[in-house]
Amino acid sequence: MKYPVIITSLLLSPLGYANCLGSVDEYITSTTLVSSHTVKTQVSGHLTQREAKSENTLLNSGRDVVHSEAADDVCFYDKETQSLVLNYGIDIYKLSPNHKQVLEQYLGLVNNTAKIYIEGHADSLGSKGYNKALSARRAKQVAKYLKSDLKQGNRIVEHAYGESSPICNLAQNSATGCNRRVVITVKS
Repeated sequence: MKYPVIITSLLLSPLGYANCLGSVDEYITSTTLVSSHTVKTQVSGHLTQREAKSENTLLNSGRDVVHSEAADDVCFYDKETQSLVLNYGIDIYKLSPNHKQVLEQYLGLVNNTAKIYIEGHADSLGSKGYNKALSARRAKQVAKYLKSDLKQGNRIVEHAYGESSPICNLAQNSATGCNRRVVITVKS
């Protein structure tokens, strides 16, 4: 009984999911220093006290904006273009549970009537023909999941680019795999 509880808690924790859509890249911290005081006096000839409260006085206020760039190895989301990039390992085209979770979140953020364009890409580790087929399999997996599981129907347009559209050089790709990707964009 102990193991199912541990596994369930890991699956339901935020650490178990990709966080490229819900990540915040800007944090605002603010500080405010306020002074307030109370004056108590006793009026002569009376046993009661008179209490006077002054208004709160602002002594100092500050606001800092902190930018953070948390890299996610599963995906990247660009808020301006509403583009989602799914990253893949070497010679992998199937969707991981994290990819599926991100796709579901992504559909909640974008226009529900616009066309969804899916672009499959590969790096240059294999032959051109193999990479073209691999990028097509990646795009096909995403399209199949969106059509059958998430019921998106005729909104899907897919295209495979193979290794013809790299976004980083060979050294960067070796370190991060940035050319092994599927790009999903929404256009009205």
